[in-house]
Amino acid sequence: MLIYVLVLMLVFLLLIAYSSSGQDFFYPWVIAVASFLNSAFLAMLNLNLWQFGFHAETCLVIVAALLMFGLGAMLASHFCVRAVGGQALEQTKKIFDIPPWIPVTVFLVLLVLAAVVFQNMYVLSMEHGNVMGIRGVLSTIRKLIEARLLALPKLQIYCSILAMPTAVYFTYAFFCNLFRRHFSRSNILYLLPLFGYVPHIVLSTGRIEFLSITVMVIMMAGFLYQERYGISLKSNMRILSLIVVALTIFFGTFLVVGSFTWKGVSLERGPFKILSHYSGAQMPAFDVFLQSHYPDDEWIGRHTLLGAYGNLGSLGAEVPPTSMFLEFTHFTSVDTNVYTSLRRYIQDYGYAGMAMLMFLMGMIYTTCYHFVRSGRGGLFGLLMYLILAWPLFMLAHDDMLLTGYASTRIVYYMAVMGLWCFCLKRYRKAL
Repeated sequence: MLIYVLVLMLVFLLLIAYSSSGQDFFYPWVIAVASFLNSAFLAMLNLNLWQFGFHAETCLVIVAALLMFGLGAMLASHFCVRAVGGQALEQTKKIFDIPPWIPVTVFLVLLVLAAVVFQNMYVLSMEHGNVMGIRGVLSTIRKLIEARLLALPKLQIYCSILAMPTAVYFTYAFFCNLFRRHFSRSNILYLLPLFGYVPHIVLSTGRIEFLSITVMVIMMAGFLYQERYGISLKSNMRILSLIVVALTIFFGTFLVVGSFTWKGVSLERGPFKILSHYSGAQMPAFDVFLQSHYPDDEWIGRHTLLGAYGNLGSLGAEVPPTSMFLEFTHFTSVDTNVYTSLRRYIQDYGYAGMAMLMFLMGMIYTTCYHFVRSGRGGLFGLLMYLILAWPLFMLAHDDMLLTGYASTRIVYYMAVMGLWCFCLKRYRKAL
């Protein structure tokens, strides 16, 4: 079957990307290829269970898209290495010395905001048919959102926008001190804002934000580990162990949170089946799309620029209805409404537009990566890169870059992160 051919092609492409990166796990092209390989591999393991077809066109489109991404990445690397000399800048390494009362206060504020949001959502759910009380809040609202009958309250969205960059800043402070200085129990307090962010993730009714913060934690810990121990096969194996542990914790949390919206483990849905469903079913679904898709309407970017259309609509402009949720595709024992990021790119911009978009993503991400890793981006640049880079891990799942960040949301993230970097600047000191 051609799904086996695709897996082999992606393994070969991953080896090329890994070699061209200088054996760097966090090189954007490596992440992009690994994302598709993971999805294709899980789909392959479920071939007999799902009984899906697969076509040569799908293989060619996926490989061509990743080659375009790689072309942009290699071009950016060529010019960036010339610009920064291929080496990290000689800079003074700094640690954080934030007074304990600050992370504790931030944690308490985030909990209070979460309580206010929950009360708001509880009332909303009761108005829309919730008969289970507190336990039915998330499941009731989630079903209405998926049916496009309701949107998350603005209060929840704004609180989450505030909480996420806050959690990233303090979590980075924890890992920075951990790798640049010996472990100190007082540094554990820096993790409190991260735990304060968790209720806001739960109240989003989805689980994708758990993955996003997990990926950001993996990247910041990996960056600091590479800074201390260098990039080598030994350090890569240790980072890989960290990734396995972090993803295991994420998957456990994923299952627990799913129980609140009736999507947890059951007799019919074991852990592996759930993992395969969410991480592998989009590959055969994309194949179905390519065999049956038709040109979209005259609205450019209708399936990717959701934030932009939403902002225009709020200003009174006449725009089409948009939604993150696509139609479902059904197989023998599974259904899905995610089709990899390539589906949205092709549907909105055609094959040529998709190829150009992947090329630009490879070039822009790799340029930012080199400048951030060289130290030229400063603390603000590094932390914003951590926020913006996690959609790379989701390329084989769905587009999280244009749908999530092509809006005023990214401006708010930058404002919150910039505020933390500015206000707590005096609490950073050289080693």
